[in-house]
Amino acid sequence: MKIEWDFEQDMMNCWHVVDDIKQLAAMVTDRNASRDNIANVLLGLQVLYNDRFTQLMDGFMFVQNNIDTSWVESERDRKDNTVTAEMIDQYIILKQEIKKQKTIENPLDYQKEDLEYNEKLLDACATVLKHYMVQSDLPEELQSGYITEMQMPASNNE
Repeated sequence: MKIEWDFEQDMMNCWHVVDDIKQLAAMVTDRNASRDNIANVLLGLQVLYNDRFTQLMDGFMFVQNNIDTSWVESERDRKDNTVTAEMIDQYIILKQEIKKQKTIENPLDYQKEDLEYNEKLLDACATVLKHYMVQSDLPEELQSGYITEMQMPASNNE
């Protein structure tokens, strides 16, 4: 039964072609190999490397068909859930901060800038949340502005 190590060894065996070509070049240049010897070596290399590359592809197909990829989807979900949770926290914190900033009477310039920045960041958080979350899971105030691809108007460029 083939295993992943066989596939790695098959890959490494295919690199021997470089050494074999160097050897053939030395036969021609250093030892004046005859045309018959060169032809025999080339024919042998053709047969040998055809078999090595066939073996490599067989190994690749085996690995491809037998590798466990179930963890990939769960890892994607975990990362999406982590991003979503962090963005929800950020969204809530920003809303609270903006509410507090709006209660400041006669804010200084830097406070006005902070408020404007936080409002833009809140919009960015909302955009990320709409990307990562299903509409029904979004905070209530974000569900109304949620547009799916099916609801988007068709472009005139199509």
